[in-house]
Amino acid sequence: MNDFEKSKIWSDRFISEIKRNLGEVFIVVASFEDDTGYNTDLIMPNGDRISCRIRGYDYLKRYGNEATFRMSRPSGVKTELEKMMEGWGRYSFYGFANREGTGLERWFILDLNVLREYIKNLKQLPELHRNPDGTTFWAFNVWSIPGFVVDSSENANVQRRASGV
Repeated sequence: MNDFEKSKIWSDRFISEIKRNLGEVFIVVASFEDDTGYNTDLIMPNGDRISCRIRGYDYLKRYGNEATFRMSRPSGVKTELEKMMEGWGRYSFYGFANREGTGLERWFILDLNVLREYIKNLKQLPELHRNPDGTTFWAFNVWSIPGFVVDSSENANVQRRASGV
């Protein structure tokens, strides 16, 4: 192994931390208008919009491989699914809080373009679920739609262990 290769291996162990720091600087929180009108919680430097949804720990055991998207609200306000189907949002960060509510136990980065195409090509609509507050939603198993999961905490943990980070 030459000196460059040794140096590269040494410096690459810091990549995950560098990426976290760059994200803190360059990924910005969306405005209230972007959030409520355009399915956007975060905006990347290239303009890609990211929606974010975190569910409580109590949902993890039963629904840990699902992503849900509201179909309707009693108020008639446009839902994230409607905004997403209009083309807003490129990715969705979907996670479950840890037991203490201080961090994330599981998360997925989801490709909303893949979900849009999947929904457009459905022969039959999924079962519509209803919450006690009157909202309705669709639930999707994230692993059942090819290409939907861009990355996940499971993949990240495997990558971190493999690289020694």
